Amino acid sequence: MVTGCTYTHGPGPSPCPDVAPITYAAMISPIFEAHCRECHGATVHQALGGGNDYSNYAGIKQQSASLILVCIRHDPGFNQMPKDKD
Repeated sequence: MVTGCTYTHGPGPSPCPDVAPITYAAMISPIFEAHCRECHGATVHQALGGGNDYSNYAGIKQQSASLILVCIRHDPGFNQMPKDKD
């Protein structure tokens, strides 16, 4: 996914307007803050988030990336996340 934004067909301008490096703190954590930590935060994950703590990188990394993706894509047979939201 990260490498999908490179120019691989010879010299030329980058197709990506933002060439800043992708970091957990700048790019990934804000997404989880906006959409996941209401239920999967450090103080509520046991009661609301099925025990899945996404309050930090280590907690997110413990979860299967493919499971997170199928839930946020709302694939059939998986719990839709965020719960009760688009």
